[in-house]
Amino acid sequence: MNRGRWGEEVAERYLVGRGFTVRERNLSARFGELDLVAVKDQVLYVVEVKARQSDRFGSPEEAIDRRKMQRLRRLAEWYLQSRGETGREVRVCCVAVTGDEACHSIAFYDDLE
Repeated sequence: MNRGRWGEEVAERYLVGRGFTVRERNLSARFGELDLVAVKDQVLYVVEVKARQSDRFGSPEEAIDRRKMQRLRRLAEWYLQSRGETGREVRVCCVAVTGDEACHSIAFYDDLE
């Protein structure tokens, strides 16, 4: 299994274990992809999953730059419009997974700016 798919599975289990309901996984639009879309307490979470073997070249969440944030916000708006849910509170967040199947750490970054 490739690292990205593995990271998404780890992230999904992590979120579900903390009370989130995962609605979508790997949802594609013409201008990008949403790794996970989840809901908790009526809030919609657009989740970017970053998985790395180590933080030797920087932490996973550092890969989310200003341009990536703009794309994620645009995808969140598209998602809400396409589902008829405009007006719902949305948060863009990141689940960073570092390590491998034998030993890994997970960090959750809520409501990225």
